[in-house]
Amino acid sequence: MNPVPVSDVSRETIEAVYRAFNKNIHVFARLIDYWLSWNKKVNLFSRGVSAADLENHITHSLFLCFIYRSELSSPIIDAGSGGGLPGIPMAVTNSDIRFYLVEKVLKKHLVQKDVLRKFHLNNVVPICSDISSFQLNEPVRIVSKHAFPVGRLLAAVSHLPWCEITMLKGDDYESEISDQMHTLYSFHASRLDISHTFFHNKYLLSIQRNS
Repeated sequence: MNPVPVSDVSRETIEAVYRAFNKNIHVFARLIDYWLSWNKKVNLFSRGVSAADLENHITHSLFLCFIYRSELSSPIIDAGSGGGLPGIPMAVTNSDIRFYLVEKVLKKHLVQKDVLRKFHLNNVVPICSDISSFQLNEPVRIVSKHAFPVGRLLAAVSHLPWCEITMLKGDDYESEISDQMHTLYSFHASRLDISHTFFHNKYLLSIQRNS
């Protein structure tokens, strides 16, 4: 098996993520309360999720704003967005970038619409669709938080003109990458070297097409 190159997320990037979180902490605090209220009615996240858990998930999501190997730009697709992670936190901190939250479960999609309306996130478009059926005819970036194995996501978005995919993954990500994938794509894993137990064994996997 071809090894995936790995590097640690820089201390400067970690600090930038926490600055972005703290700059928007009042929005995120309200968002967490709203999500928790909805989670009692619709299974957006695990039933036992806490405010502290969601704070960690938001912080985790924000790393996607800082580790692209090329400049962050519009539009960005959140594939299998669920309750809105990672797309909604990314959209809060990047109001000039257009986001598409693609989620096939209608109940979760309807909650997304309500959250976007409540928080006036006009740079976000919620889409009720399987990612394999979603069409967009311009270069896009794709993000995903634990929604797909690597191969399944690559197959599902093969029709889209994506320039980079970044996935939030655990330390078993290499088991999802075949030798054949290495002939078509280049991979790079960024390790989150953060003392908090939530971030242990967590990686950001970046994927680009081989030229």
